[in-house]
Amino acid sequence: MKQSKIKLSAVFGAVCIVTSLIGATHSYAEEERFTFNAFGNQDYRRSTANSYMGADSSGTWDNNFLGLVMSGKVNEKTRLWAQLQATTTLSPRFTWMFVDYQLNENVSAHVGRIKFPFGLYNETISNQALRPTIAEPVVYSHAADMTYDAYHGVGVDWHLGSNLLAQVFGGNIFVQPEFKETALRDVSVIGGRLTYNTPVDGMRLMVSGNRTTVEAMNNSVVTTGIPTGEKASEDRAILSFDYVAHDWDVKAEYNYHKTPALLTQAPPQTTDIKSKAYYVQVAYDIGKYTPYARYDYVNIDTTLSSNPANYQKIYVVGVGYKLADNVNLRAEQHLNQGYALGAAEITALGITNPELNWNTTMISANFMF
Repeated sequence: MKQSKIKLSAVFGAVCIVTSLIGATHSYAEEERFTFNAFGNQDYRRSTANSYMGADSSGTWDNNFLGLVMSGKVNEKTRLWAQLQATTTLSPRFTWMFVDYQLNENVSAHVGRIKFPFGLYNETISNQALRPTIAEPVVYSHAADMTYDAYHGVGVDWHLGSNLLAQVFGGNIFVQPEFKETALRDVSVIGGRLTYNTPVDGMRLMVSGNRTTVEAMNNSVVTTGIPTGEKASEDRAILSFDYVAHDWDVKAEYNYHKTPALLTQAPPQTTDIKSKAYYVQVAYDIGKYTPYARYDYVNIDTTLSSNPANYQKIYVVGVGYKLADNVNLRAEQHLNQGYALGAAEITALGITNPELNWNTTMISANFMF
């Protein structure tokens, strides 16, 4: 308990420091030369069984995050962007940084390490304050392998009128060190996203997709992580629905993923592996309170849909409380069936009889300035 209090004090101390920095840069922000924003969260997590997201039956407060987003104006058309973040287990690092250039009033280009334009949440997934729930929807989970963090390359945004935004991009996948590949190495990627703001106030429709070139990795005891030279294409696509108006926040997304067969991969794959995930989420503001519910489903191998190691159904219920305009408290309960997202942790811990039905409890404080 003492260690938890120390961690909480450190996080809220960082909030005070960040607030001071924001005040010091306010005059620059007014002139739009420099912007500085901060966000973060401190979470408690406990699972009744099947260790999940680092939580077990003992519960842990060891889940915190601090992010700083900065931008600097170079000239009337050019701006630099960067995000610096740190977590409980990871030292500070730049997760993305790029140059944005406004070609004309409808077209802009980005060069550098850029957040993936994929689905509703992917570019802001690290900022818990921008979504109603504590845990991200299953389609963005690293354990589900449905999307990427960022890429090194070039992207172009093109506004086709006031209601349609087309985005295309290409480059090489950026993989966080803690997610280093051992079975398949992601190489190059091309993709895009189309967003349509419908005539209905607050309603958006979106389709995103990308194709990645992947290379098999030798995963033997002697040569772990050595590329074999065999390459193939990996596909991902997501359909998104978003409605935010009149105190309602309703979202639904469906994600499809195809992993290619690579004979030199260890273990060898003789057929493509197809996986899918989707969720439906509803939140409603009642004064300072925001009750919410979500249903998640993921199947990491549709040919083995009845195996609980390959699927997971999650019923999420929770409530948020707005402590201040930029500080929010939340509590949520997950009712899980199957353990696809926790399979890696279960294997690593040597759990031989995972529970089919189990629960996860989360409590969180988050802020954004």
